[in-house]
Amino acid sequence: MRRTHIARAIILLVGFGARGLAAEKPPANPFARASFAITLPARAAATKQEGPDFDVYTVKWGQTGMLGIYEGCCPQAFLTDANAEKRDITINDLPVRQTMLRDGEHTSKEFYFDFKPEPGSTAFPFVVHAWYSDLDEADAKTADEILSTIRRKHSS
Repeated sequence: MRRTHIARAIILLVGFGARGLAAEKPPANPFARASFAITLPARAAATKQEGPDFDVYTVKWGQTGMLGIYEGCCPQAFLTDANAEKRDITINDLPVRQTMLRDGEHTSKEFYFDFKPEPGSTAFPFVVHAWYSDLDEADAKTADEILSTIRRKHSS
């Protein structure tokens, strides 16, 4: 079951490369032009790949910690197992659909942050889809802490 989720994530990321994503030189902050704000711990590093109408970020820490973040309009679900637990939560005043699957000592989660435009805005709605797969308890906790910092960027 875990291998299926990992395989889907790898296929998705390899597929992005096959479609000609431009690998950016890593800026000081890969999230600088993102439509959302996020805070990473000092031990984490992030990279960004640009698609035609979406961006995919990869955040890594330690030996095994990794999470993916998609910013765009049309995310793809990875955790489709019938045993996955789904619930609606709120993080930093944003509605979030969380899906979780536990397999022994490992946890996989997906988060769909719904960024509806603020009243009076002409911006398009978008989704931040974040996921991690088969992390141990410590790495899952770090991933959850990182994801708890996702929020709207304040207009300048």
